[in-house]
Amino acid sequence: MNLCGCKEECFEIGDAEWGHFGGVMCKHLGEYTRPGTKEYNVHYCDKTKKDVKTYFSKSEYEKLKSEYK
Repeated sequence: MNLCGCKEECFEIGDAEWGHFGGVMCKHLGEYTRPGTKEYNVHYCDKTKKDVKTYFSKSEYEKLKSEYK
């Protein structure tokens, strides 16, 4: 699992619509519903085609960073 947000190397400020940790979400972030489940709003990176975990605060970032990296 990868992380997506303002601390990641591919984060791009610009053509995005969502508020995110003091900036805007990377323009490559997307959402989908996992087929065959009730799992809604699964985030993925349209650039890498992988699911990602997003964070909206410094504490969420630190927690996810320790879990996934």
